[in-house]
Amino acid sequence: MTTNLPIKSFSPTQTDAFSFCPRYWGFYRQKLKPKAIGYPEIAAITGSAVAAGLEVRYRTGFQTGAVIPRALTVAAEQRLQALANGQRYVSAADQDKWEAIDSNVILLLETHNKRDPFKDYTVVEVEQTGDDHDRPDLIVRDDMGPLVVDFKCKLTLKAEWIPKEQAKWRRAWQLHHYAIRRGIARFAVCLIAPHTRQGCHYEIVQVDERYAKLWQQDAAQLWAEMDFAVGLPLDQLRGNTSHANEYGECAYWSEACSHGMDPVMLANNLVKVGG
Repeated sequence: MTTNLPIKSFSPTQTDAFSFCPRYWGFYRQKLKPKAIGYPEIAAITGSAVAAGLEVRYRTGFQTGAVIPRALTVAAEQRLQALANGQRYVSAADQDKWEAIDSNVILLLETHNKRDPFKDYTVVEVEQTGDDHDRPDLIVRDDMGPLVVDFKCKLTLKAEWIPKEQAKWRRAWQLHHYAIRRGIARFAVCLIAPHTRQGCHYEIVQVDERYAKLWQQDAAQLWAEMDFAVGLPLDQLRGNTSHANEYGECAYWSEACSHGMDPVMLANNLVKVGG
């Protein structure tokens, strides 16, 4: 597989954010987050902790002793950092989810350890940062060649929803980004779903050359727009007026749209994180 992307590129996270709403992407780039802790923040901490545990597993030749301790350390560090940033949960339901992070991390990792579909593959790379745009969780190899692997934590996923969830990822920007930029012809999304009999569900997807060319054309146009937008102030970035995503109403709706970037709203409802 050949790649031809001479222009400046952006990570899948940034690209998804810009595609959803350029102003949302602007908040992301400036490291501005809502003070109110909700499901997105809780899911992000859970996912980061599980990723840290999986990194230990695959770096140590499938040794499991340090997996959960490392994951819980990362979860604790990120919770403390969120509170130090001034973020707080505002509902009893979110507090319950916040306090359940550790138990959910353990459940996800124990499910994966029991059902790891890649234990017989040769590990090539684990969570390699690369050029900061290319961070697959894992690259493994079998007789068919290299395979890009990305893990998704699905605590509430039921068995009957697996085919629909897998179909969603077959054309996912993120996975094609990882595979195409590395010249790898296959990828797999591994759904860690503790409440299903199988536990871990994965499907190997062959990257179609024709689709790869279309992806590169789309990427070139999007990244050119993003490169131009980098120097623009927040209030000059276009806002998506629908402003809803998979978690419901966008967390920046009030500040970005309904109150028109009011500086008082921005100061009261957002915090700057990560320096």
